Amino acid sequence: MRTLLMRSSVLLLAASLLLTGVAAAEDEKPPVDVRVRGEITSVEVDSDSFGLHTARGEDLVFLVNDQTRFFGPDGELGGLGDLEVGMIAGVAATKEDDGRLLALRVAAGHKQDLLRVVGEITGVVPGQGTFTLETREGARYEFQTGERTRFVSRDGSVDDIHDLKKGMHAAVAAVRREGGWFALHVAVGEPKDRPDVDVRAAGEIISVGSSIFTLHTRDDRTLVFQVTDATKFGSTDGSVDSFGDLEAGMLAIVAAHDDGGTLTALWVGVGMPRPEGERPQRPSREAEPTAKPARGA
Repeated sequence: MRTLLMRSSVLLLAASLLLTGVAAAEDEKPPVDVRVRGEITSVEVDSDSFGLHTARGEDLVFLVNDQTRFFGPDGELGGLGDLEVGMIAGVAATKEDDGRLLALRVAAGHKQDLLRVVGEITGVVPGQGTFTLETREGARYEFQTGERTRFVSRDGSVDDIHDLKKGMHAAVAAVRREGGWFALHVAVGEPKDRPDVDVRAAGEIISVGSSIFTLHTRDDRTLVFQVTDATKFGSTDGSVDSFGDLEAGMLAIVAAHDDGGTLTALWVGVGMPRPEGERPQRPSREAEPTAKPARGA
């Protein structure tokens, strides 16, 4: 399940990171009203527009003009004509007075040019800006880094490639560039930093609150999980990648750490809800928490 979730969200993550890197370097003028990710479904050069099927299942049409900027893995694209049906894209847009969406920035790439992997760092060459990583399956990758690479770690100790060390565990989102992989996002952690998975549960989400959600499990238990900034989210269709995407009625698998009775979700994998006729009938209720969430969660 974990591998499936990773594959389902990797392309959208990489497209999102491309767009985030562009947005960070620019002022939000005009203001961005809409940020979405998805797959390009049409490109209409004659009408200066393109269609996008979003991760949430929406079909949107975006207009472009001479102020719209287009970006790909290797930098800025020439324009609308460089987009292709089937590309994965992230779009930042403004909503015009008539309700139409005008794209301000579009970051797009082919599926085969986007990558996300998790594994152990096996070598670092700061002078060349490169590091190598080996996955659990034994696949090896070499990544180039640069000014657009963002490094993050649980304790804030990793700011650039000079802080990477052999033996560290990392999740890397990258784009293909000139035959190699360029790392956009490197999330690093030591093995000892990874909380133990004490609880694994599968069932239906029956309520979503402030930084907590309640799951009715297949074995008829009611569990309350708190979430943190470190909680990872995914779904089989790519529509769930944050806590804000969770809804009552979704089917989910949760891995959590038990800290004295408080269940902290480490990752949440969401599937499609069953048809209404197949779902168990239970009275609508707000489940009582089994443990009080930590303050400030």
